[in-house]
Amino acid sequence: MTRIKKKPSEIGGTKIAINNKEDFKAPAPEDVGTEIPPQEDMTCQCASAVGRYYRRKKGDALDGIYFVKTGLDLDQKEKISDLIEVAFTFCDMNGADFGRSVTFKNRFNEQISLNLSDGRDLGAGSNAVRRLLLDRGFQSEERSPNKLGSLADYLLKMDAPRKQLVRQTGWIKTKMGRYYFVRPDKVIGEGDNQEIVYQSNSEEPITITKHGTLKDWQEKVSKYATYSSRIVLAMSAEFAAPLLQLTSGIGNQIFHLVGNSSCGKSTALEVASSVERDLKDNKLPNWDTRKGGLENSCLDANDGIFFLDEIGSSDKPKEIPGWIYTINQGIGTARANSNMTAKARKSWSLLGLSTGEVGLDEIGIINKVNIHTGQQIRLASIPADVGAGFGIFERIPPEFKDSFRFVEYLKTERERNNGHALEVYLERLATLRNNNEQNLRQLLDTKIKEFVEANTKPNHHSQVKRVCRSFGLVAVGGALASGAFNDFLGGGNITTWENGGADWKQSDAWRCAQICFESWCDNFGNPFKSSEEEALIEDVVSILTSQRSRFIGRFEAYAPPNLLGWYEDGDYYVSASLYKSEILRGKPIKTSNKILRERRLLLGDRTTIRALSAGKNITVKVYRLRLPEEPEEKKE
Repeated sequence: MTRIKKKPSEIGGTKIAINNKEDFKAPAPEDVGTEIPPQEDMTCQCASAVGRYYRRKKGDALDGIYFVKTGLDLDQKEKISDLIEVAFTFCDMNGADFGRSVTFKNRFNEQISLNLSDGRDLGAGSNAVRRLLLDRGFQSEERSPNKLGSLADYLLKMDAPRKQLVRQTGWIKTKMGRYYFVRPDKVIGEGDNQEIVYQSNSEEPITITKHGTLKDWQEKVSKYATYSSRIVLAMSAEFAAPLLQLTSGIGNQIFHLVGNSSCGKSTALEVASSVERDLKDNKLPNWDTRKGGLENSCLDANDGIFFLDEIGSSDKPKEIPGWIYTINQGIGTARANSNMTAKARKSWSLLGLSTGEVGLDEIGIINKVNIHTGQQIRLASIPADVGAGFGIFERIPPEFKDSFRFVEYLKTERERNNGHALEVYLERLATLRNNNEQNLRQLLDTKIKEFVEANTKPNHHSQVKRVCRSFGLVAVGGALASGAFNDFLGGGNITTWENGGADWKQSDAWRCAQICFESWCDNFGNPFKSSEEEALIEDVVSILTSQRSRFIGRFEAYAPPNLLGWYEDGDYYVSASLYKSEILRGKPIKTSNKILRERRLLLGDRTTIRALSAGKNITVKVYRLRLPEEPEEKKE
C-alpha cells in the first residue's frame, strides 16, 4: 500500500511539551498514510523491515526495481537495478540447497536465466550479487553501504513457485513416484516434470545443440555406422548408458579404442556423439583434466556417456590409473562443509568412450607406475584398427572410393545432423520405465546373460565375464534402439540398423559388440586365468632368475651384503623377513601364497632351516620356492 507522508499536526498526533514548546509525537508509519493509486506504473513487489520494493515496467529507460523507505512516498524512491524477475525458487528433495532462478536482459537485450543460491550468493550481501550479475551483463545501480534496501534483499523477499533442484543429469524420481530423465536442456517424461530444475556443478556445463532432423541423421549418418564395428559399439554405448541403473551387477565401464594416429579412432567417438548432441567447437573432451574437474564432468555425464579423447594429451599421466578408479567407482572424494560436517558425496553411473595411441600398460611402463588388473579391465582396450586395410572400417560403401573420403563424409554429415536420436530414445524409455519397469529390468538381465553365455566359456575367469557383461549391456542398448525384441521399446527403429527380427543375435548391435569383445579378449591375454595371477607368476620367476647372485649355499662361508636367501638342490630358501618386500613386493601375502602354491612355485608353508651366516650356524624362518621346469624340446 502506498501512503502520503504528512506532518504530525495534520494527522492528529499526540500533543507533547518539549522545552516549553508544543509539538506532536507522530504515530507509527503504518498508521499515518492515506492509500493512493500506483504512480508511473509502479507495482509493489514485496516489503522488508525497512521499506518496500517496486517494479516499473513501461518500456523505457526508467524501467527497473525501486526501493522506498518506510514512511516515505513514491516521490522519494531510489532505483536499485534494472528489471529482474524471480521466475521460481528451488531446493533439493531433502529440503536443502535453497535458491532462486532469476531472469533479466543483458546489455545486448538478450534474455538471461541464472540460478542463484540463497546462502552462497544472496546471503553473501549486495556487493557479491552485484558482481555476479554484472559478469552476466546485468545493470545494477551503485549504492553506498549505509543506504537501506538492496538487490540481494529484494530477491530474497520475492515469492515465486517452488521447484525441485537436481545437480546432475540422469534419472530422477519425484515424490509422486514417477521417473524422469534430466538433460541439460530439458526434463524428459510426462507429468510433474515441470517441477524439476537442473543446475550443473561446472562453470561450463554441457549444452545440447541439435542440427538437421532425425530422418536425415538416420539416412546420412546412422546407416553408414554398420560399416564399422567400432562405430556401432560407440553409438550403442550412447543408448546403453541410461540402462545402467536398471541392470544387476554391472558397474561403470570405459571402452578405450587404441591405435596409431589417423586410423579413425576419434572419428568413431565423433560419429557416436551425434546420437546425443553437436560437439562444442567440433572438439571432443580429452584426458587433459584435474581430479576436481573430473568429478564434476562425471556428474554432468551421469547416466550417459563420458568422452575422453587422446589419453596421451594428459599432462598428468601418472594420475590416469587413479582417475580410472575414480570414474568407475562412481563416487567422489569425501569433503567437509565449512562447519566441518561431512558433505554429501557425489555419485554417478556412466559409460566412458576413450581413445589413445597407447593403452594403460604402455602408460605404466613409460611413466614407471604400477598398473593393476582392476584398472586394465575397467579401461577395456580395444584395437581400433580392425585389420581390413581401412582403419576402423571392416569395409567401405561402394559409393566412396577410399576410407579418407568416407571419413570426410561422416564428419560433415555428423556436424549437419545430430542431437535427435537420444532424445527420442529417452522419451520412449521413460514411458516404458514408468509403465513396465519390472519387465524392462527382467529383459535387460536376461539378454545380457544370453550375450555372456554365448561369448564366454564356463571356465573363463570372472574378470573376463565382468567385462563381457558390459559389452552385453552395450549390445542390448543398441538393439533396443534398433527395434529388437519385437519392438519392446516401441515406436519403431531409431537407428535403421538390422534388429535381428525374432533372433537378436542377428542384429547389428549384437554382431558389432561381439566382434569388439573378441578383439578385447585377444588384446587382454589368457581369458582362462587372471592377468593379475599371471603377472604375479611372471614377477616371481623374474626375481628369482635375475637375483640368483643374492642366494648362497646353505653352508657357504661367504655371504653378499644384500643376501636374499639360500639355494640348495634347485630350491630357493627366501628369508621370511624379506619375502614380502623383495619377492611379493607389497602384494597381499595370503592371496599371493595361494596362487604360488597352486602353480607349484611355493612349496608348503613358512618353515625353519639351519644355515650358515657370518660363519655361524643359525636357525632362520624361510619360504621355499622352486622355478617351474622348462618343457623338454621335442626330439627330431
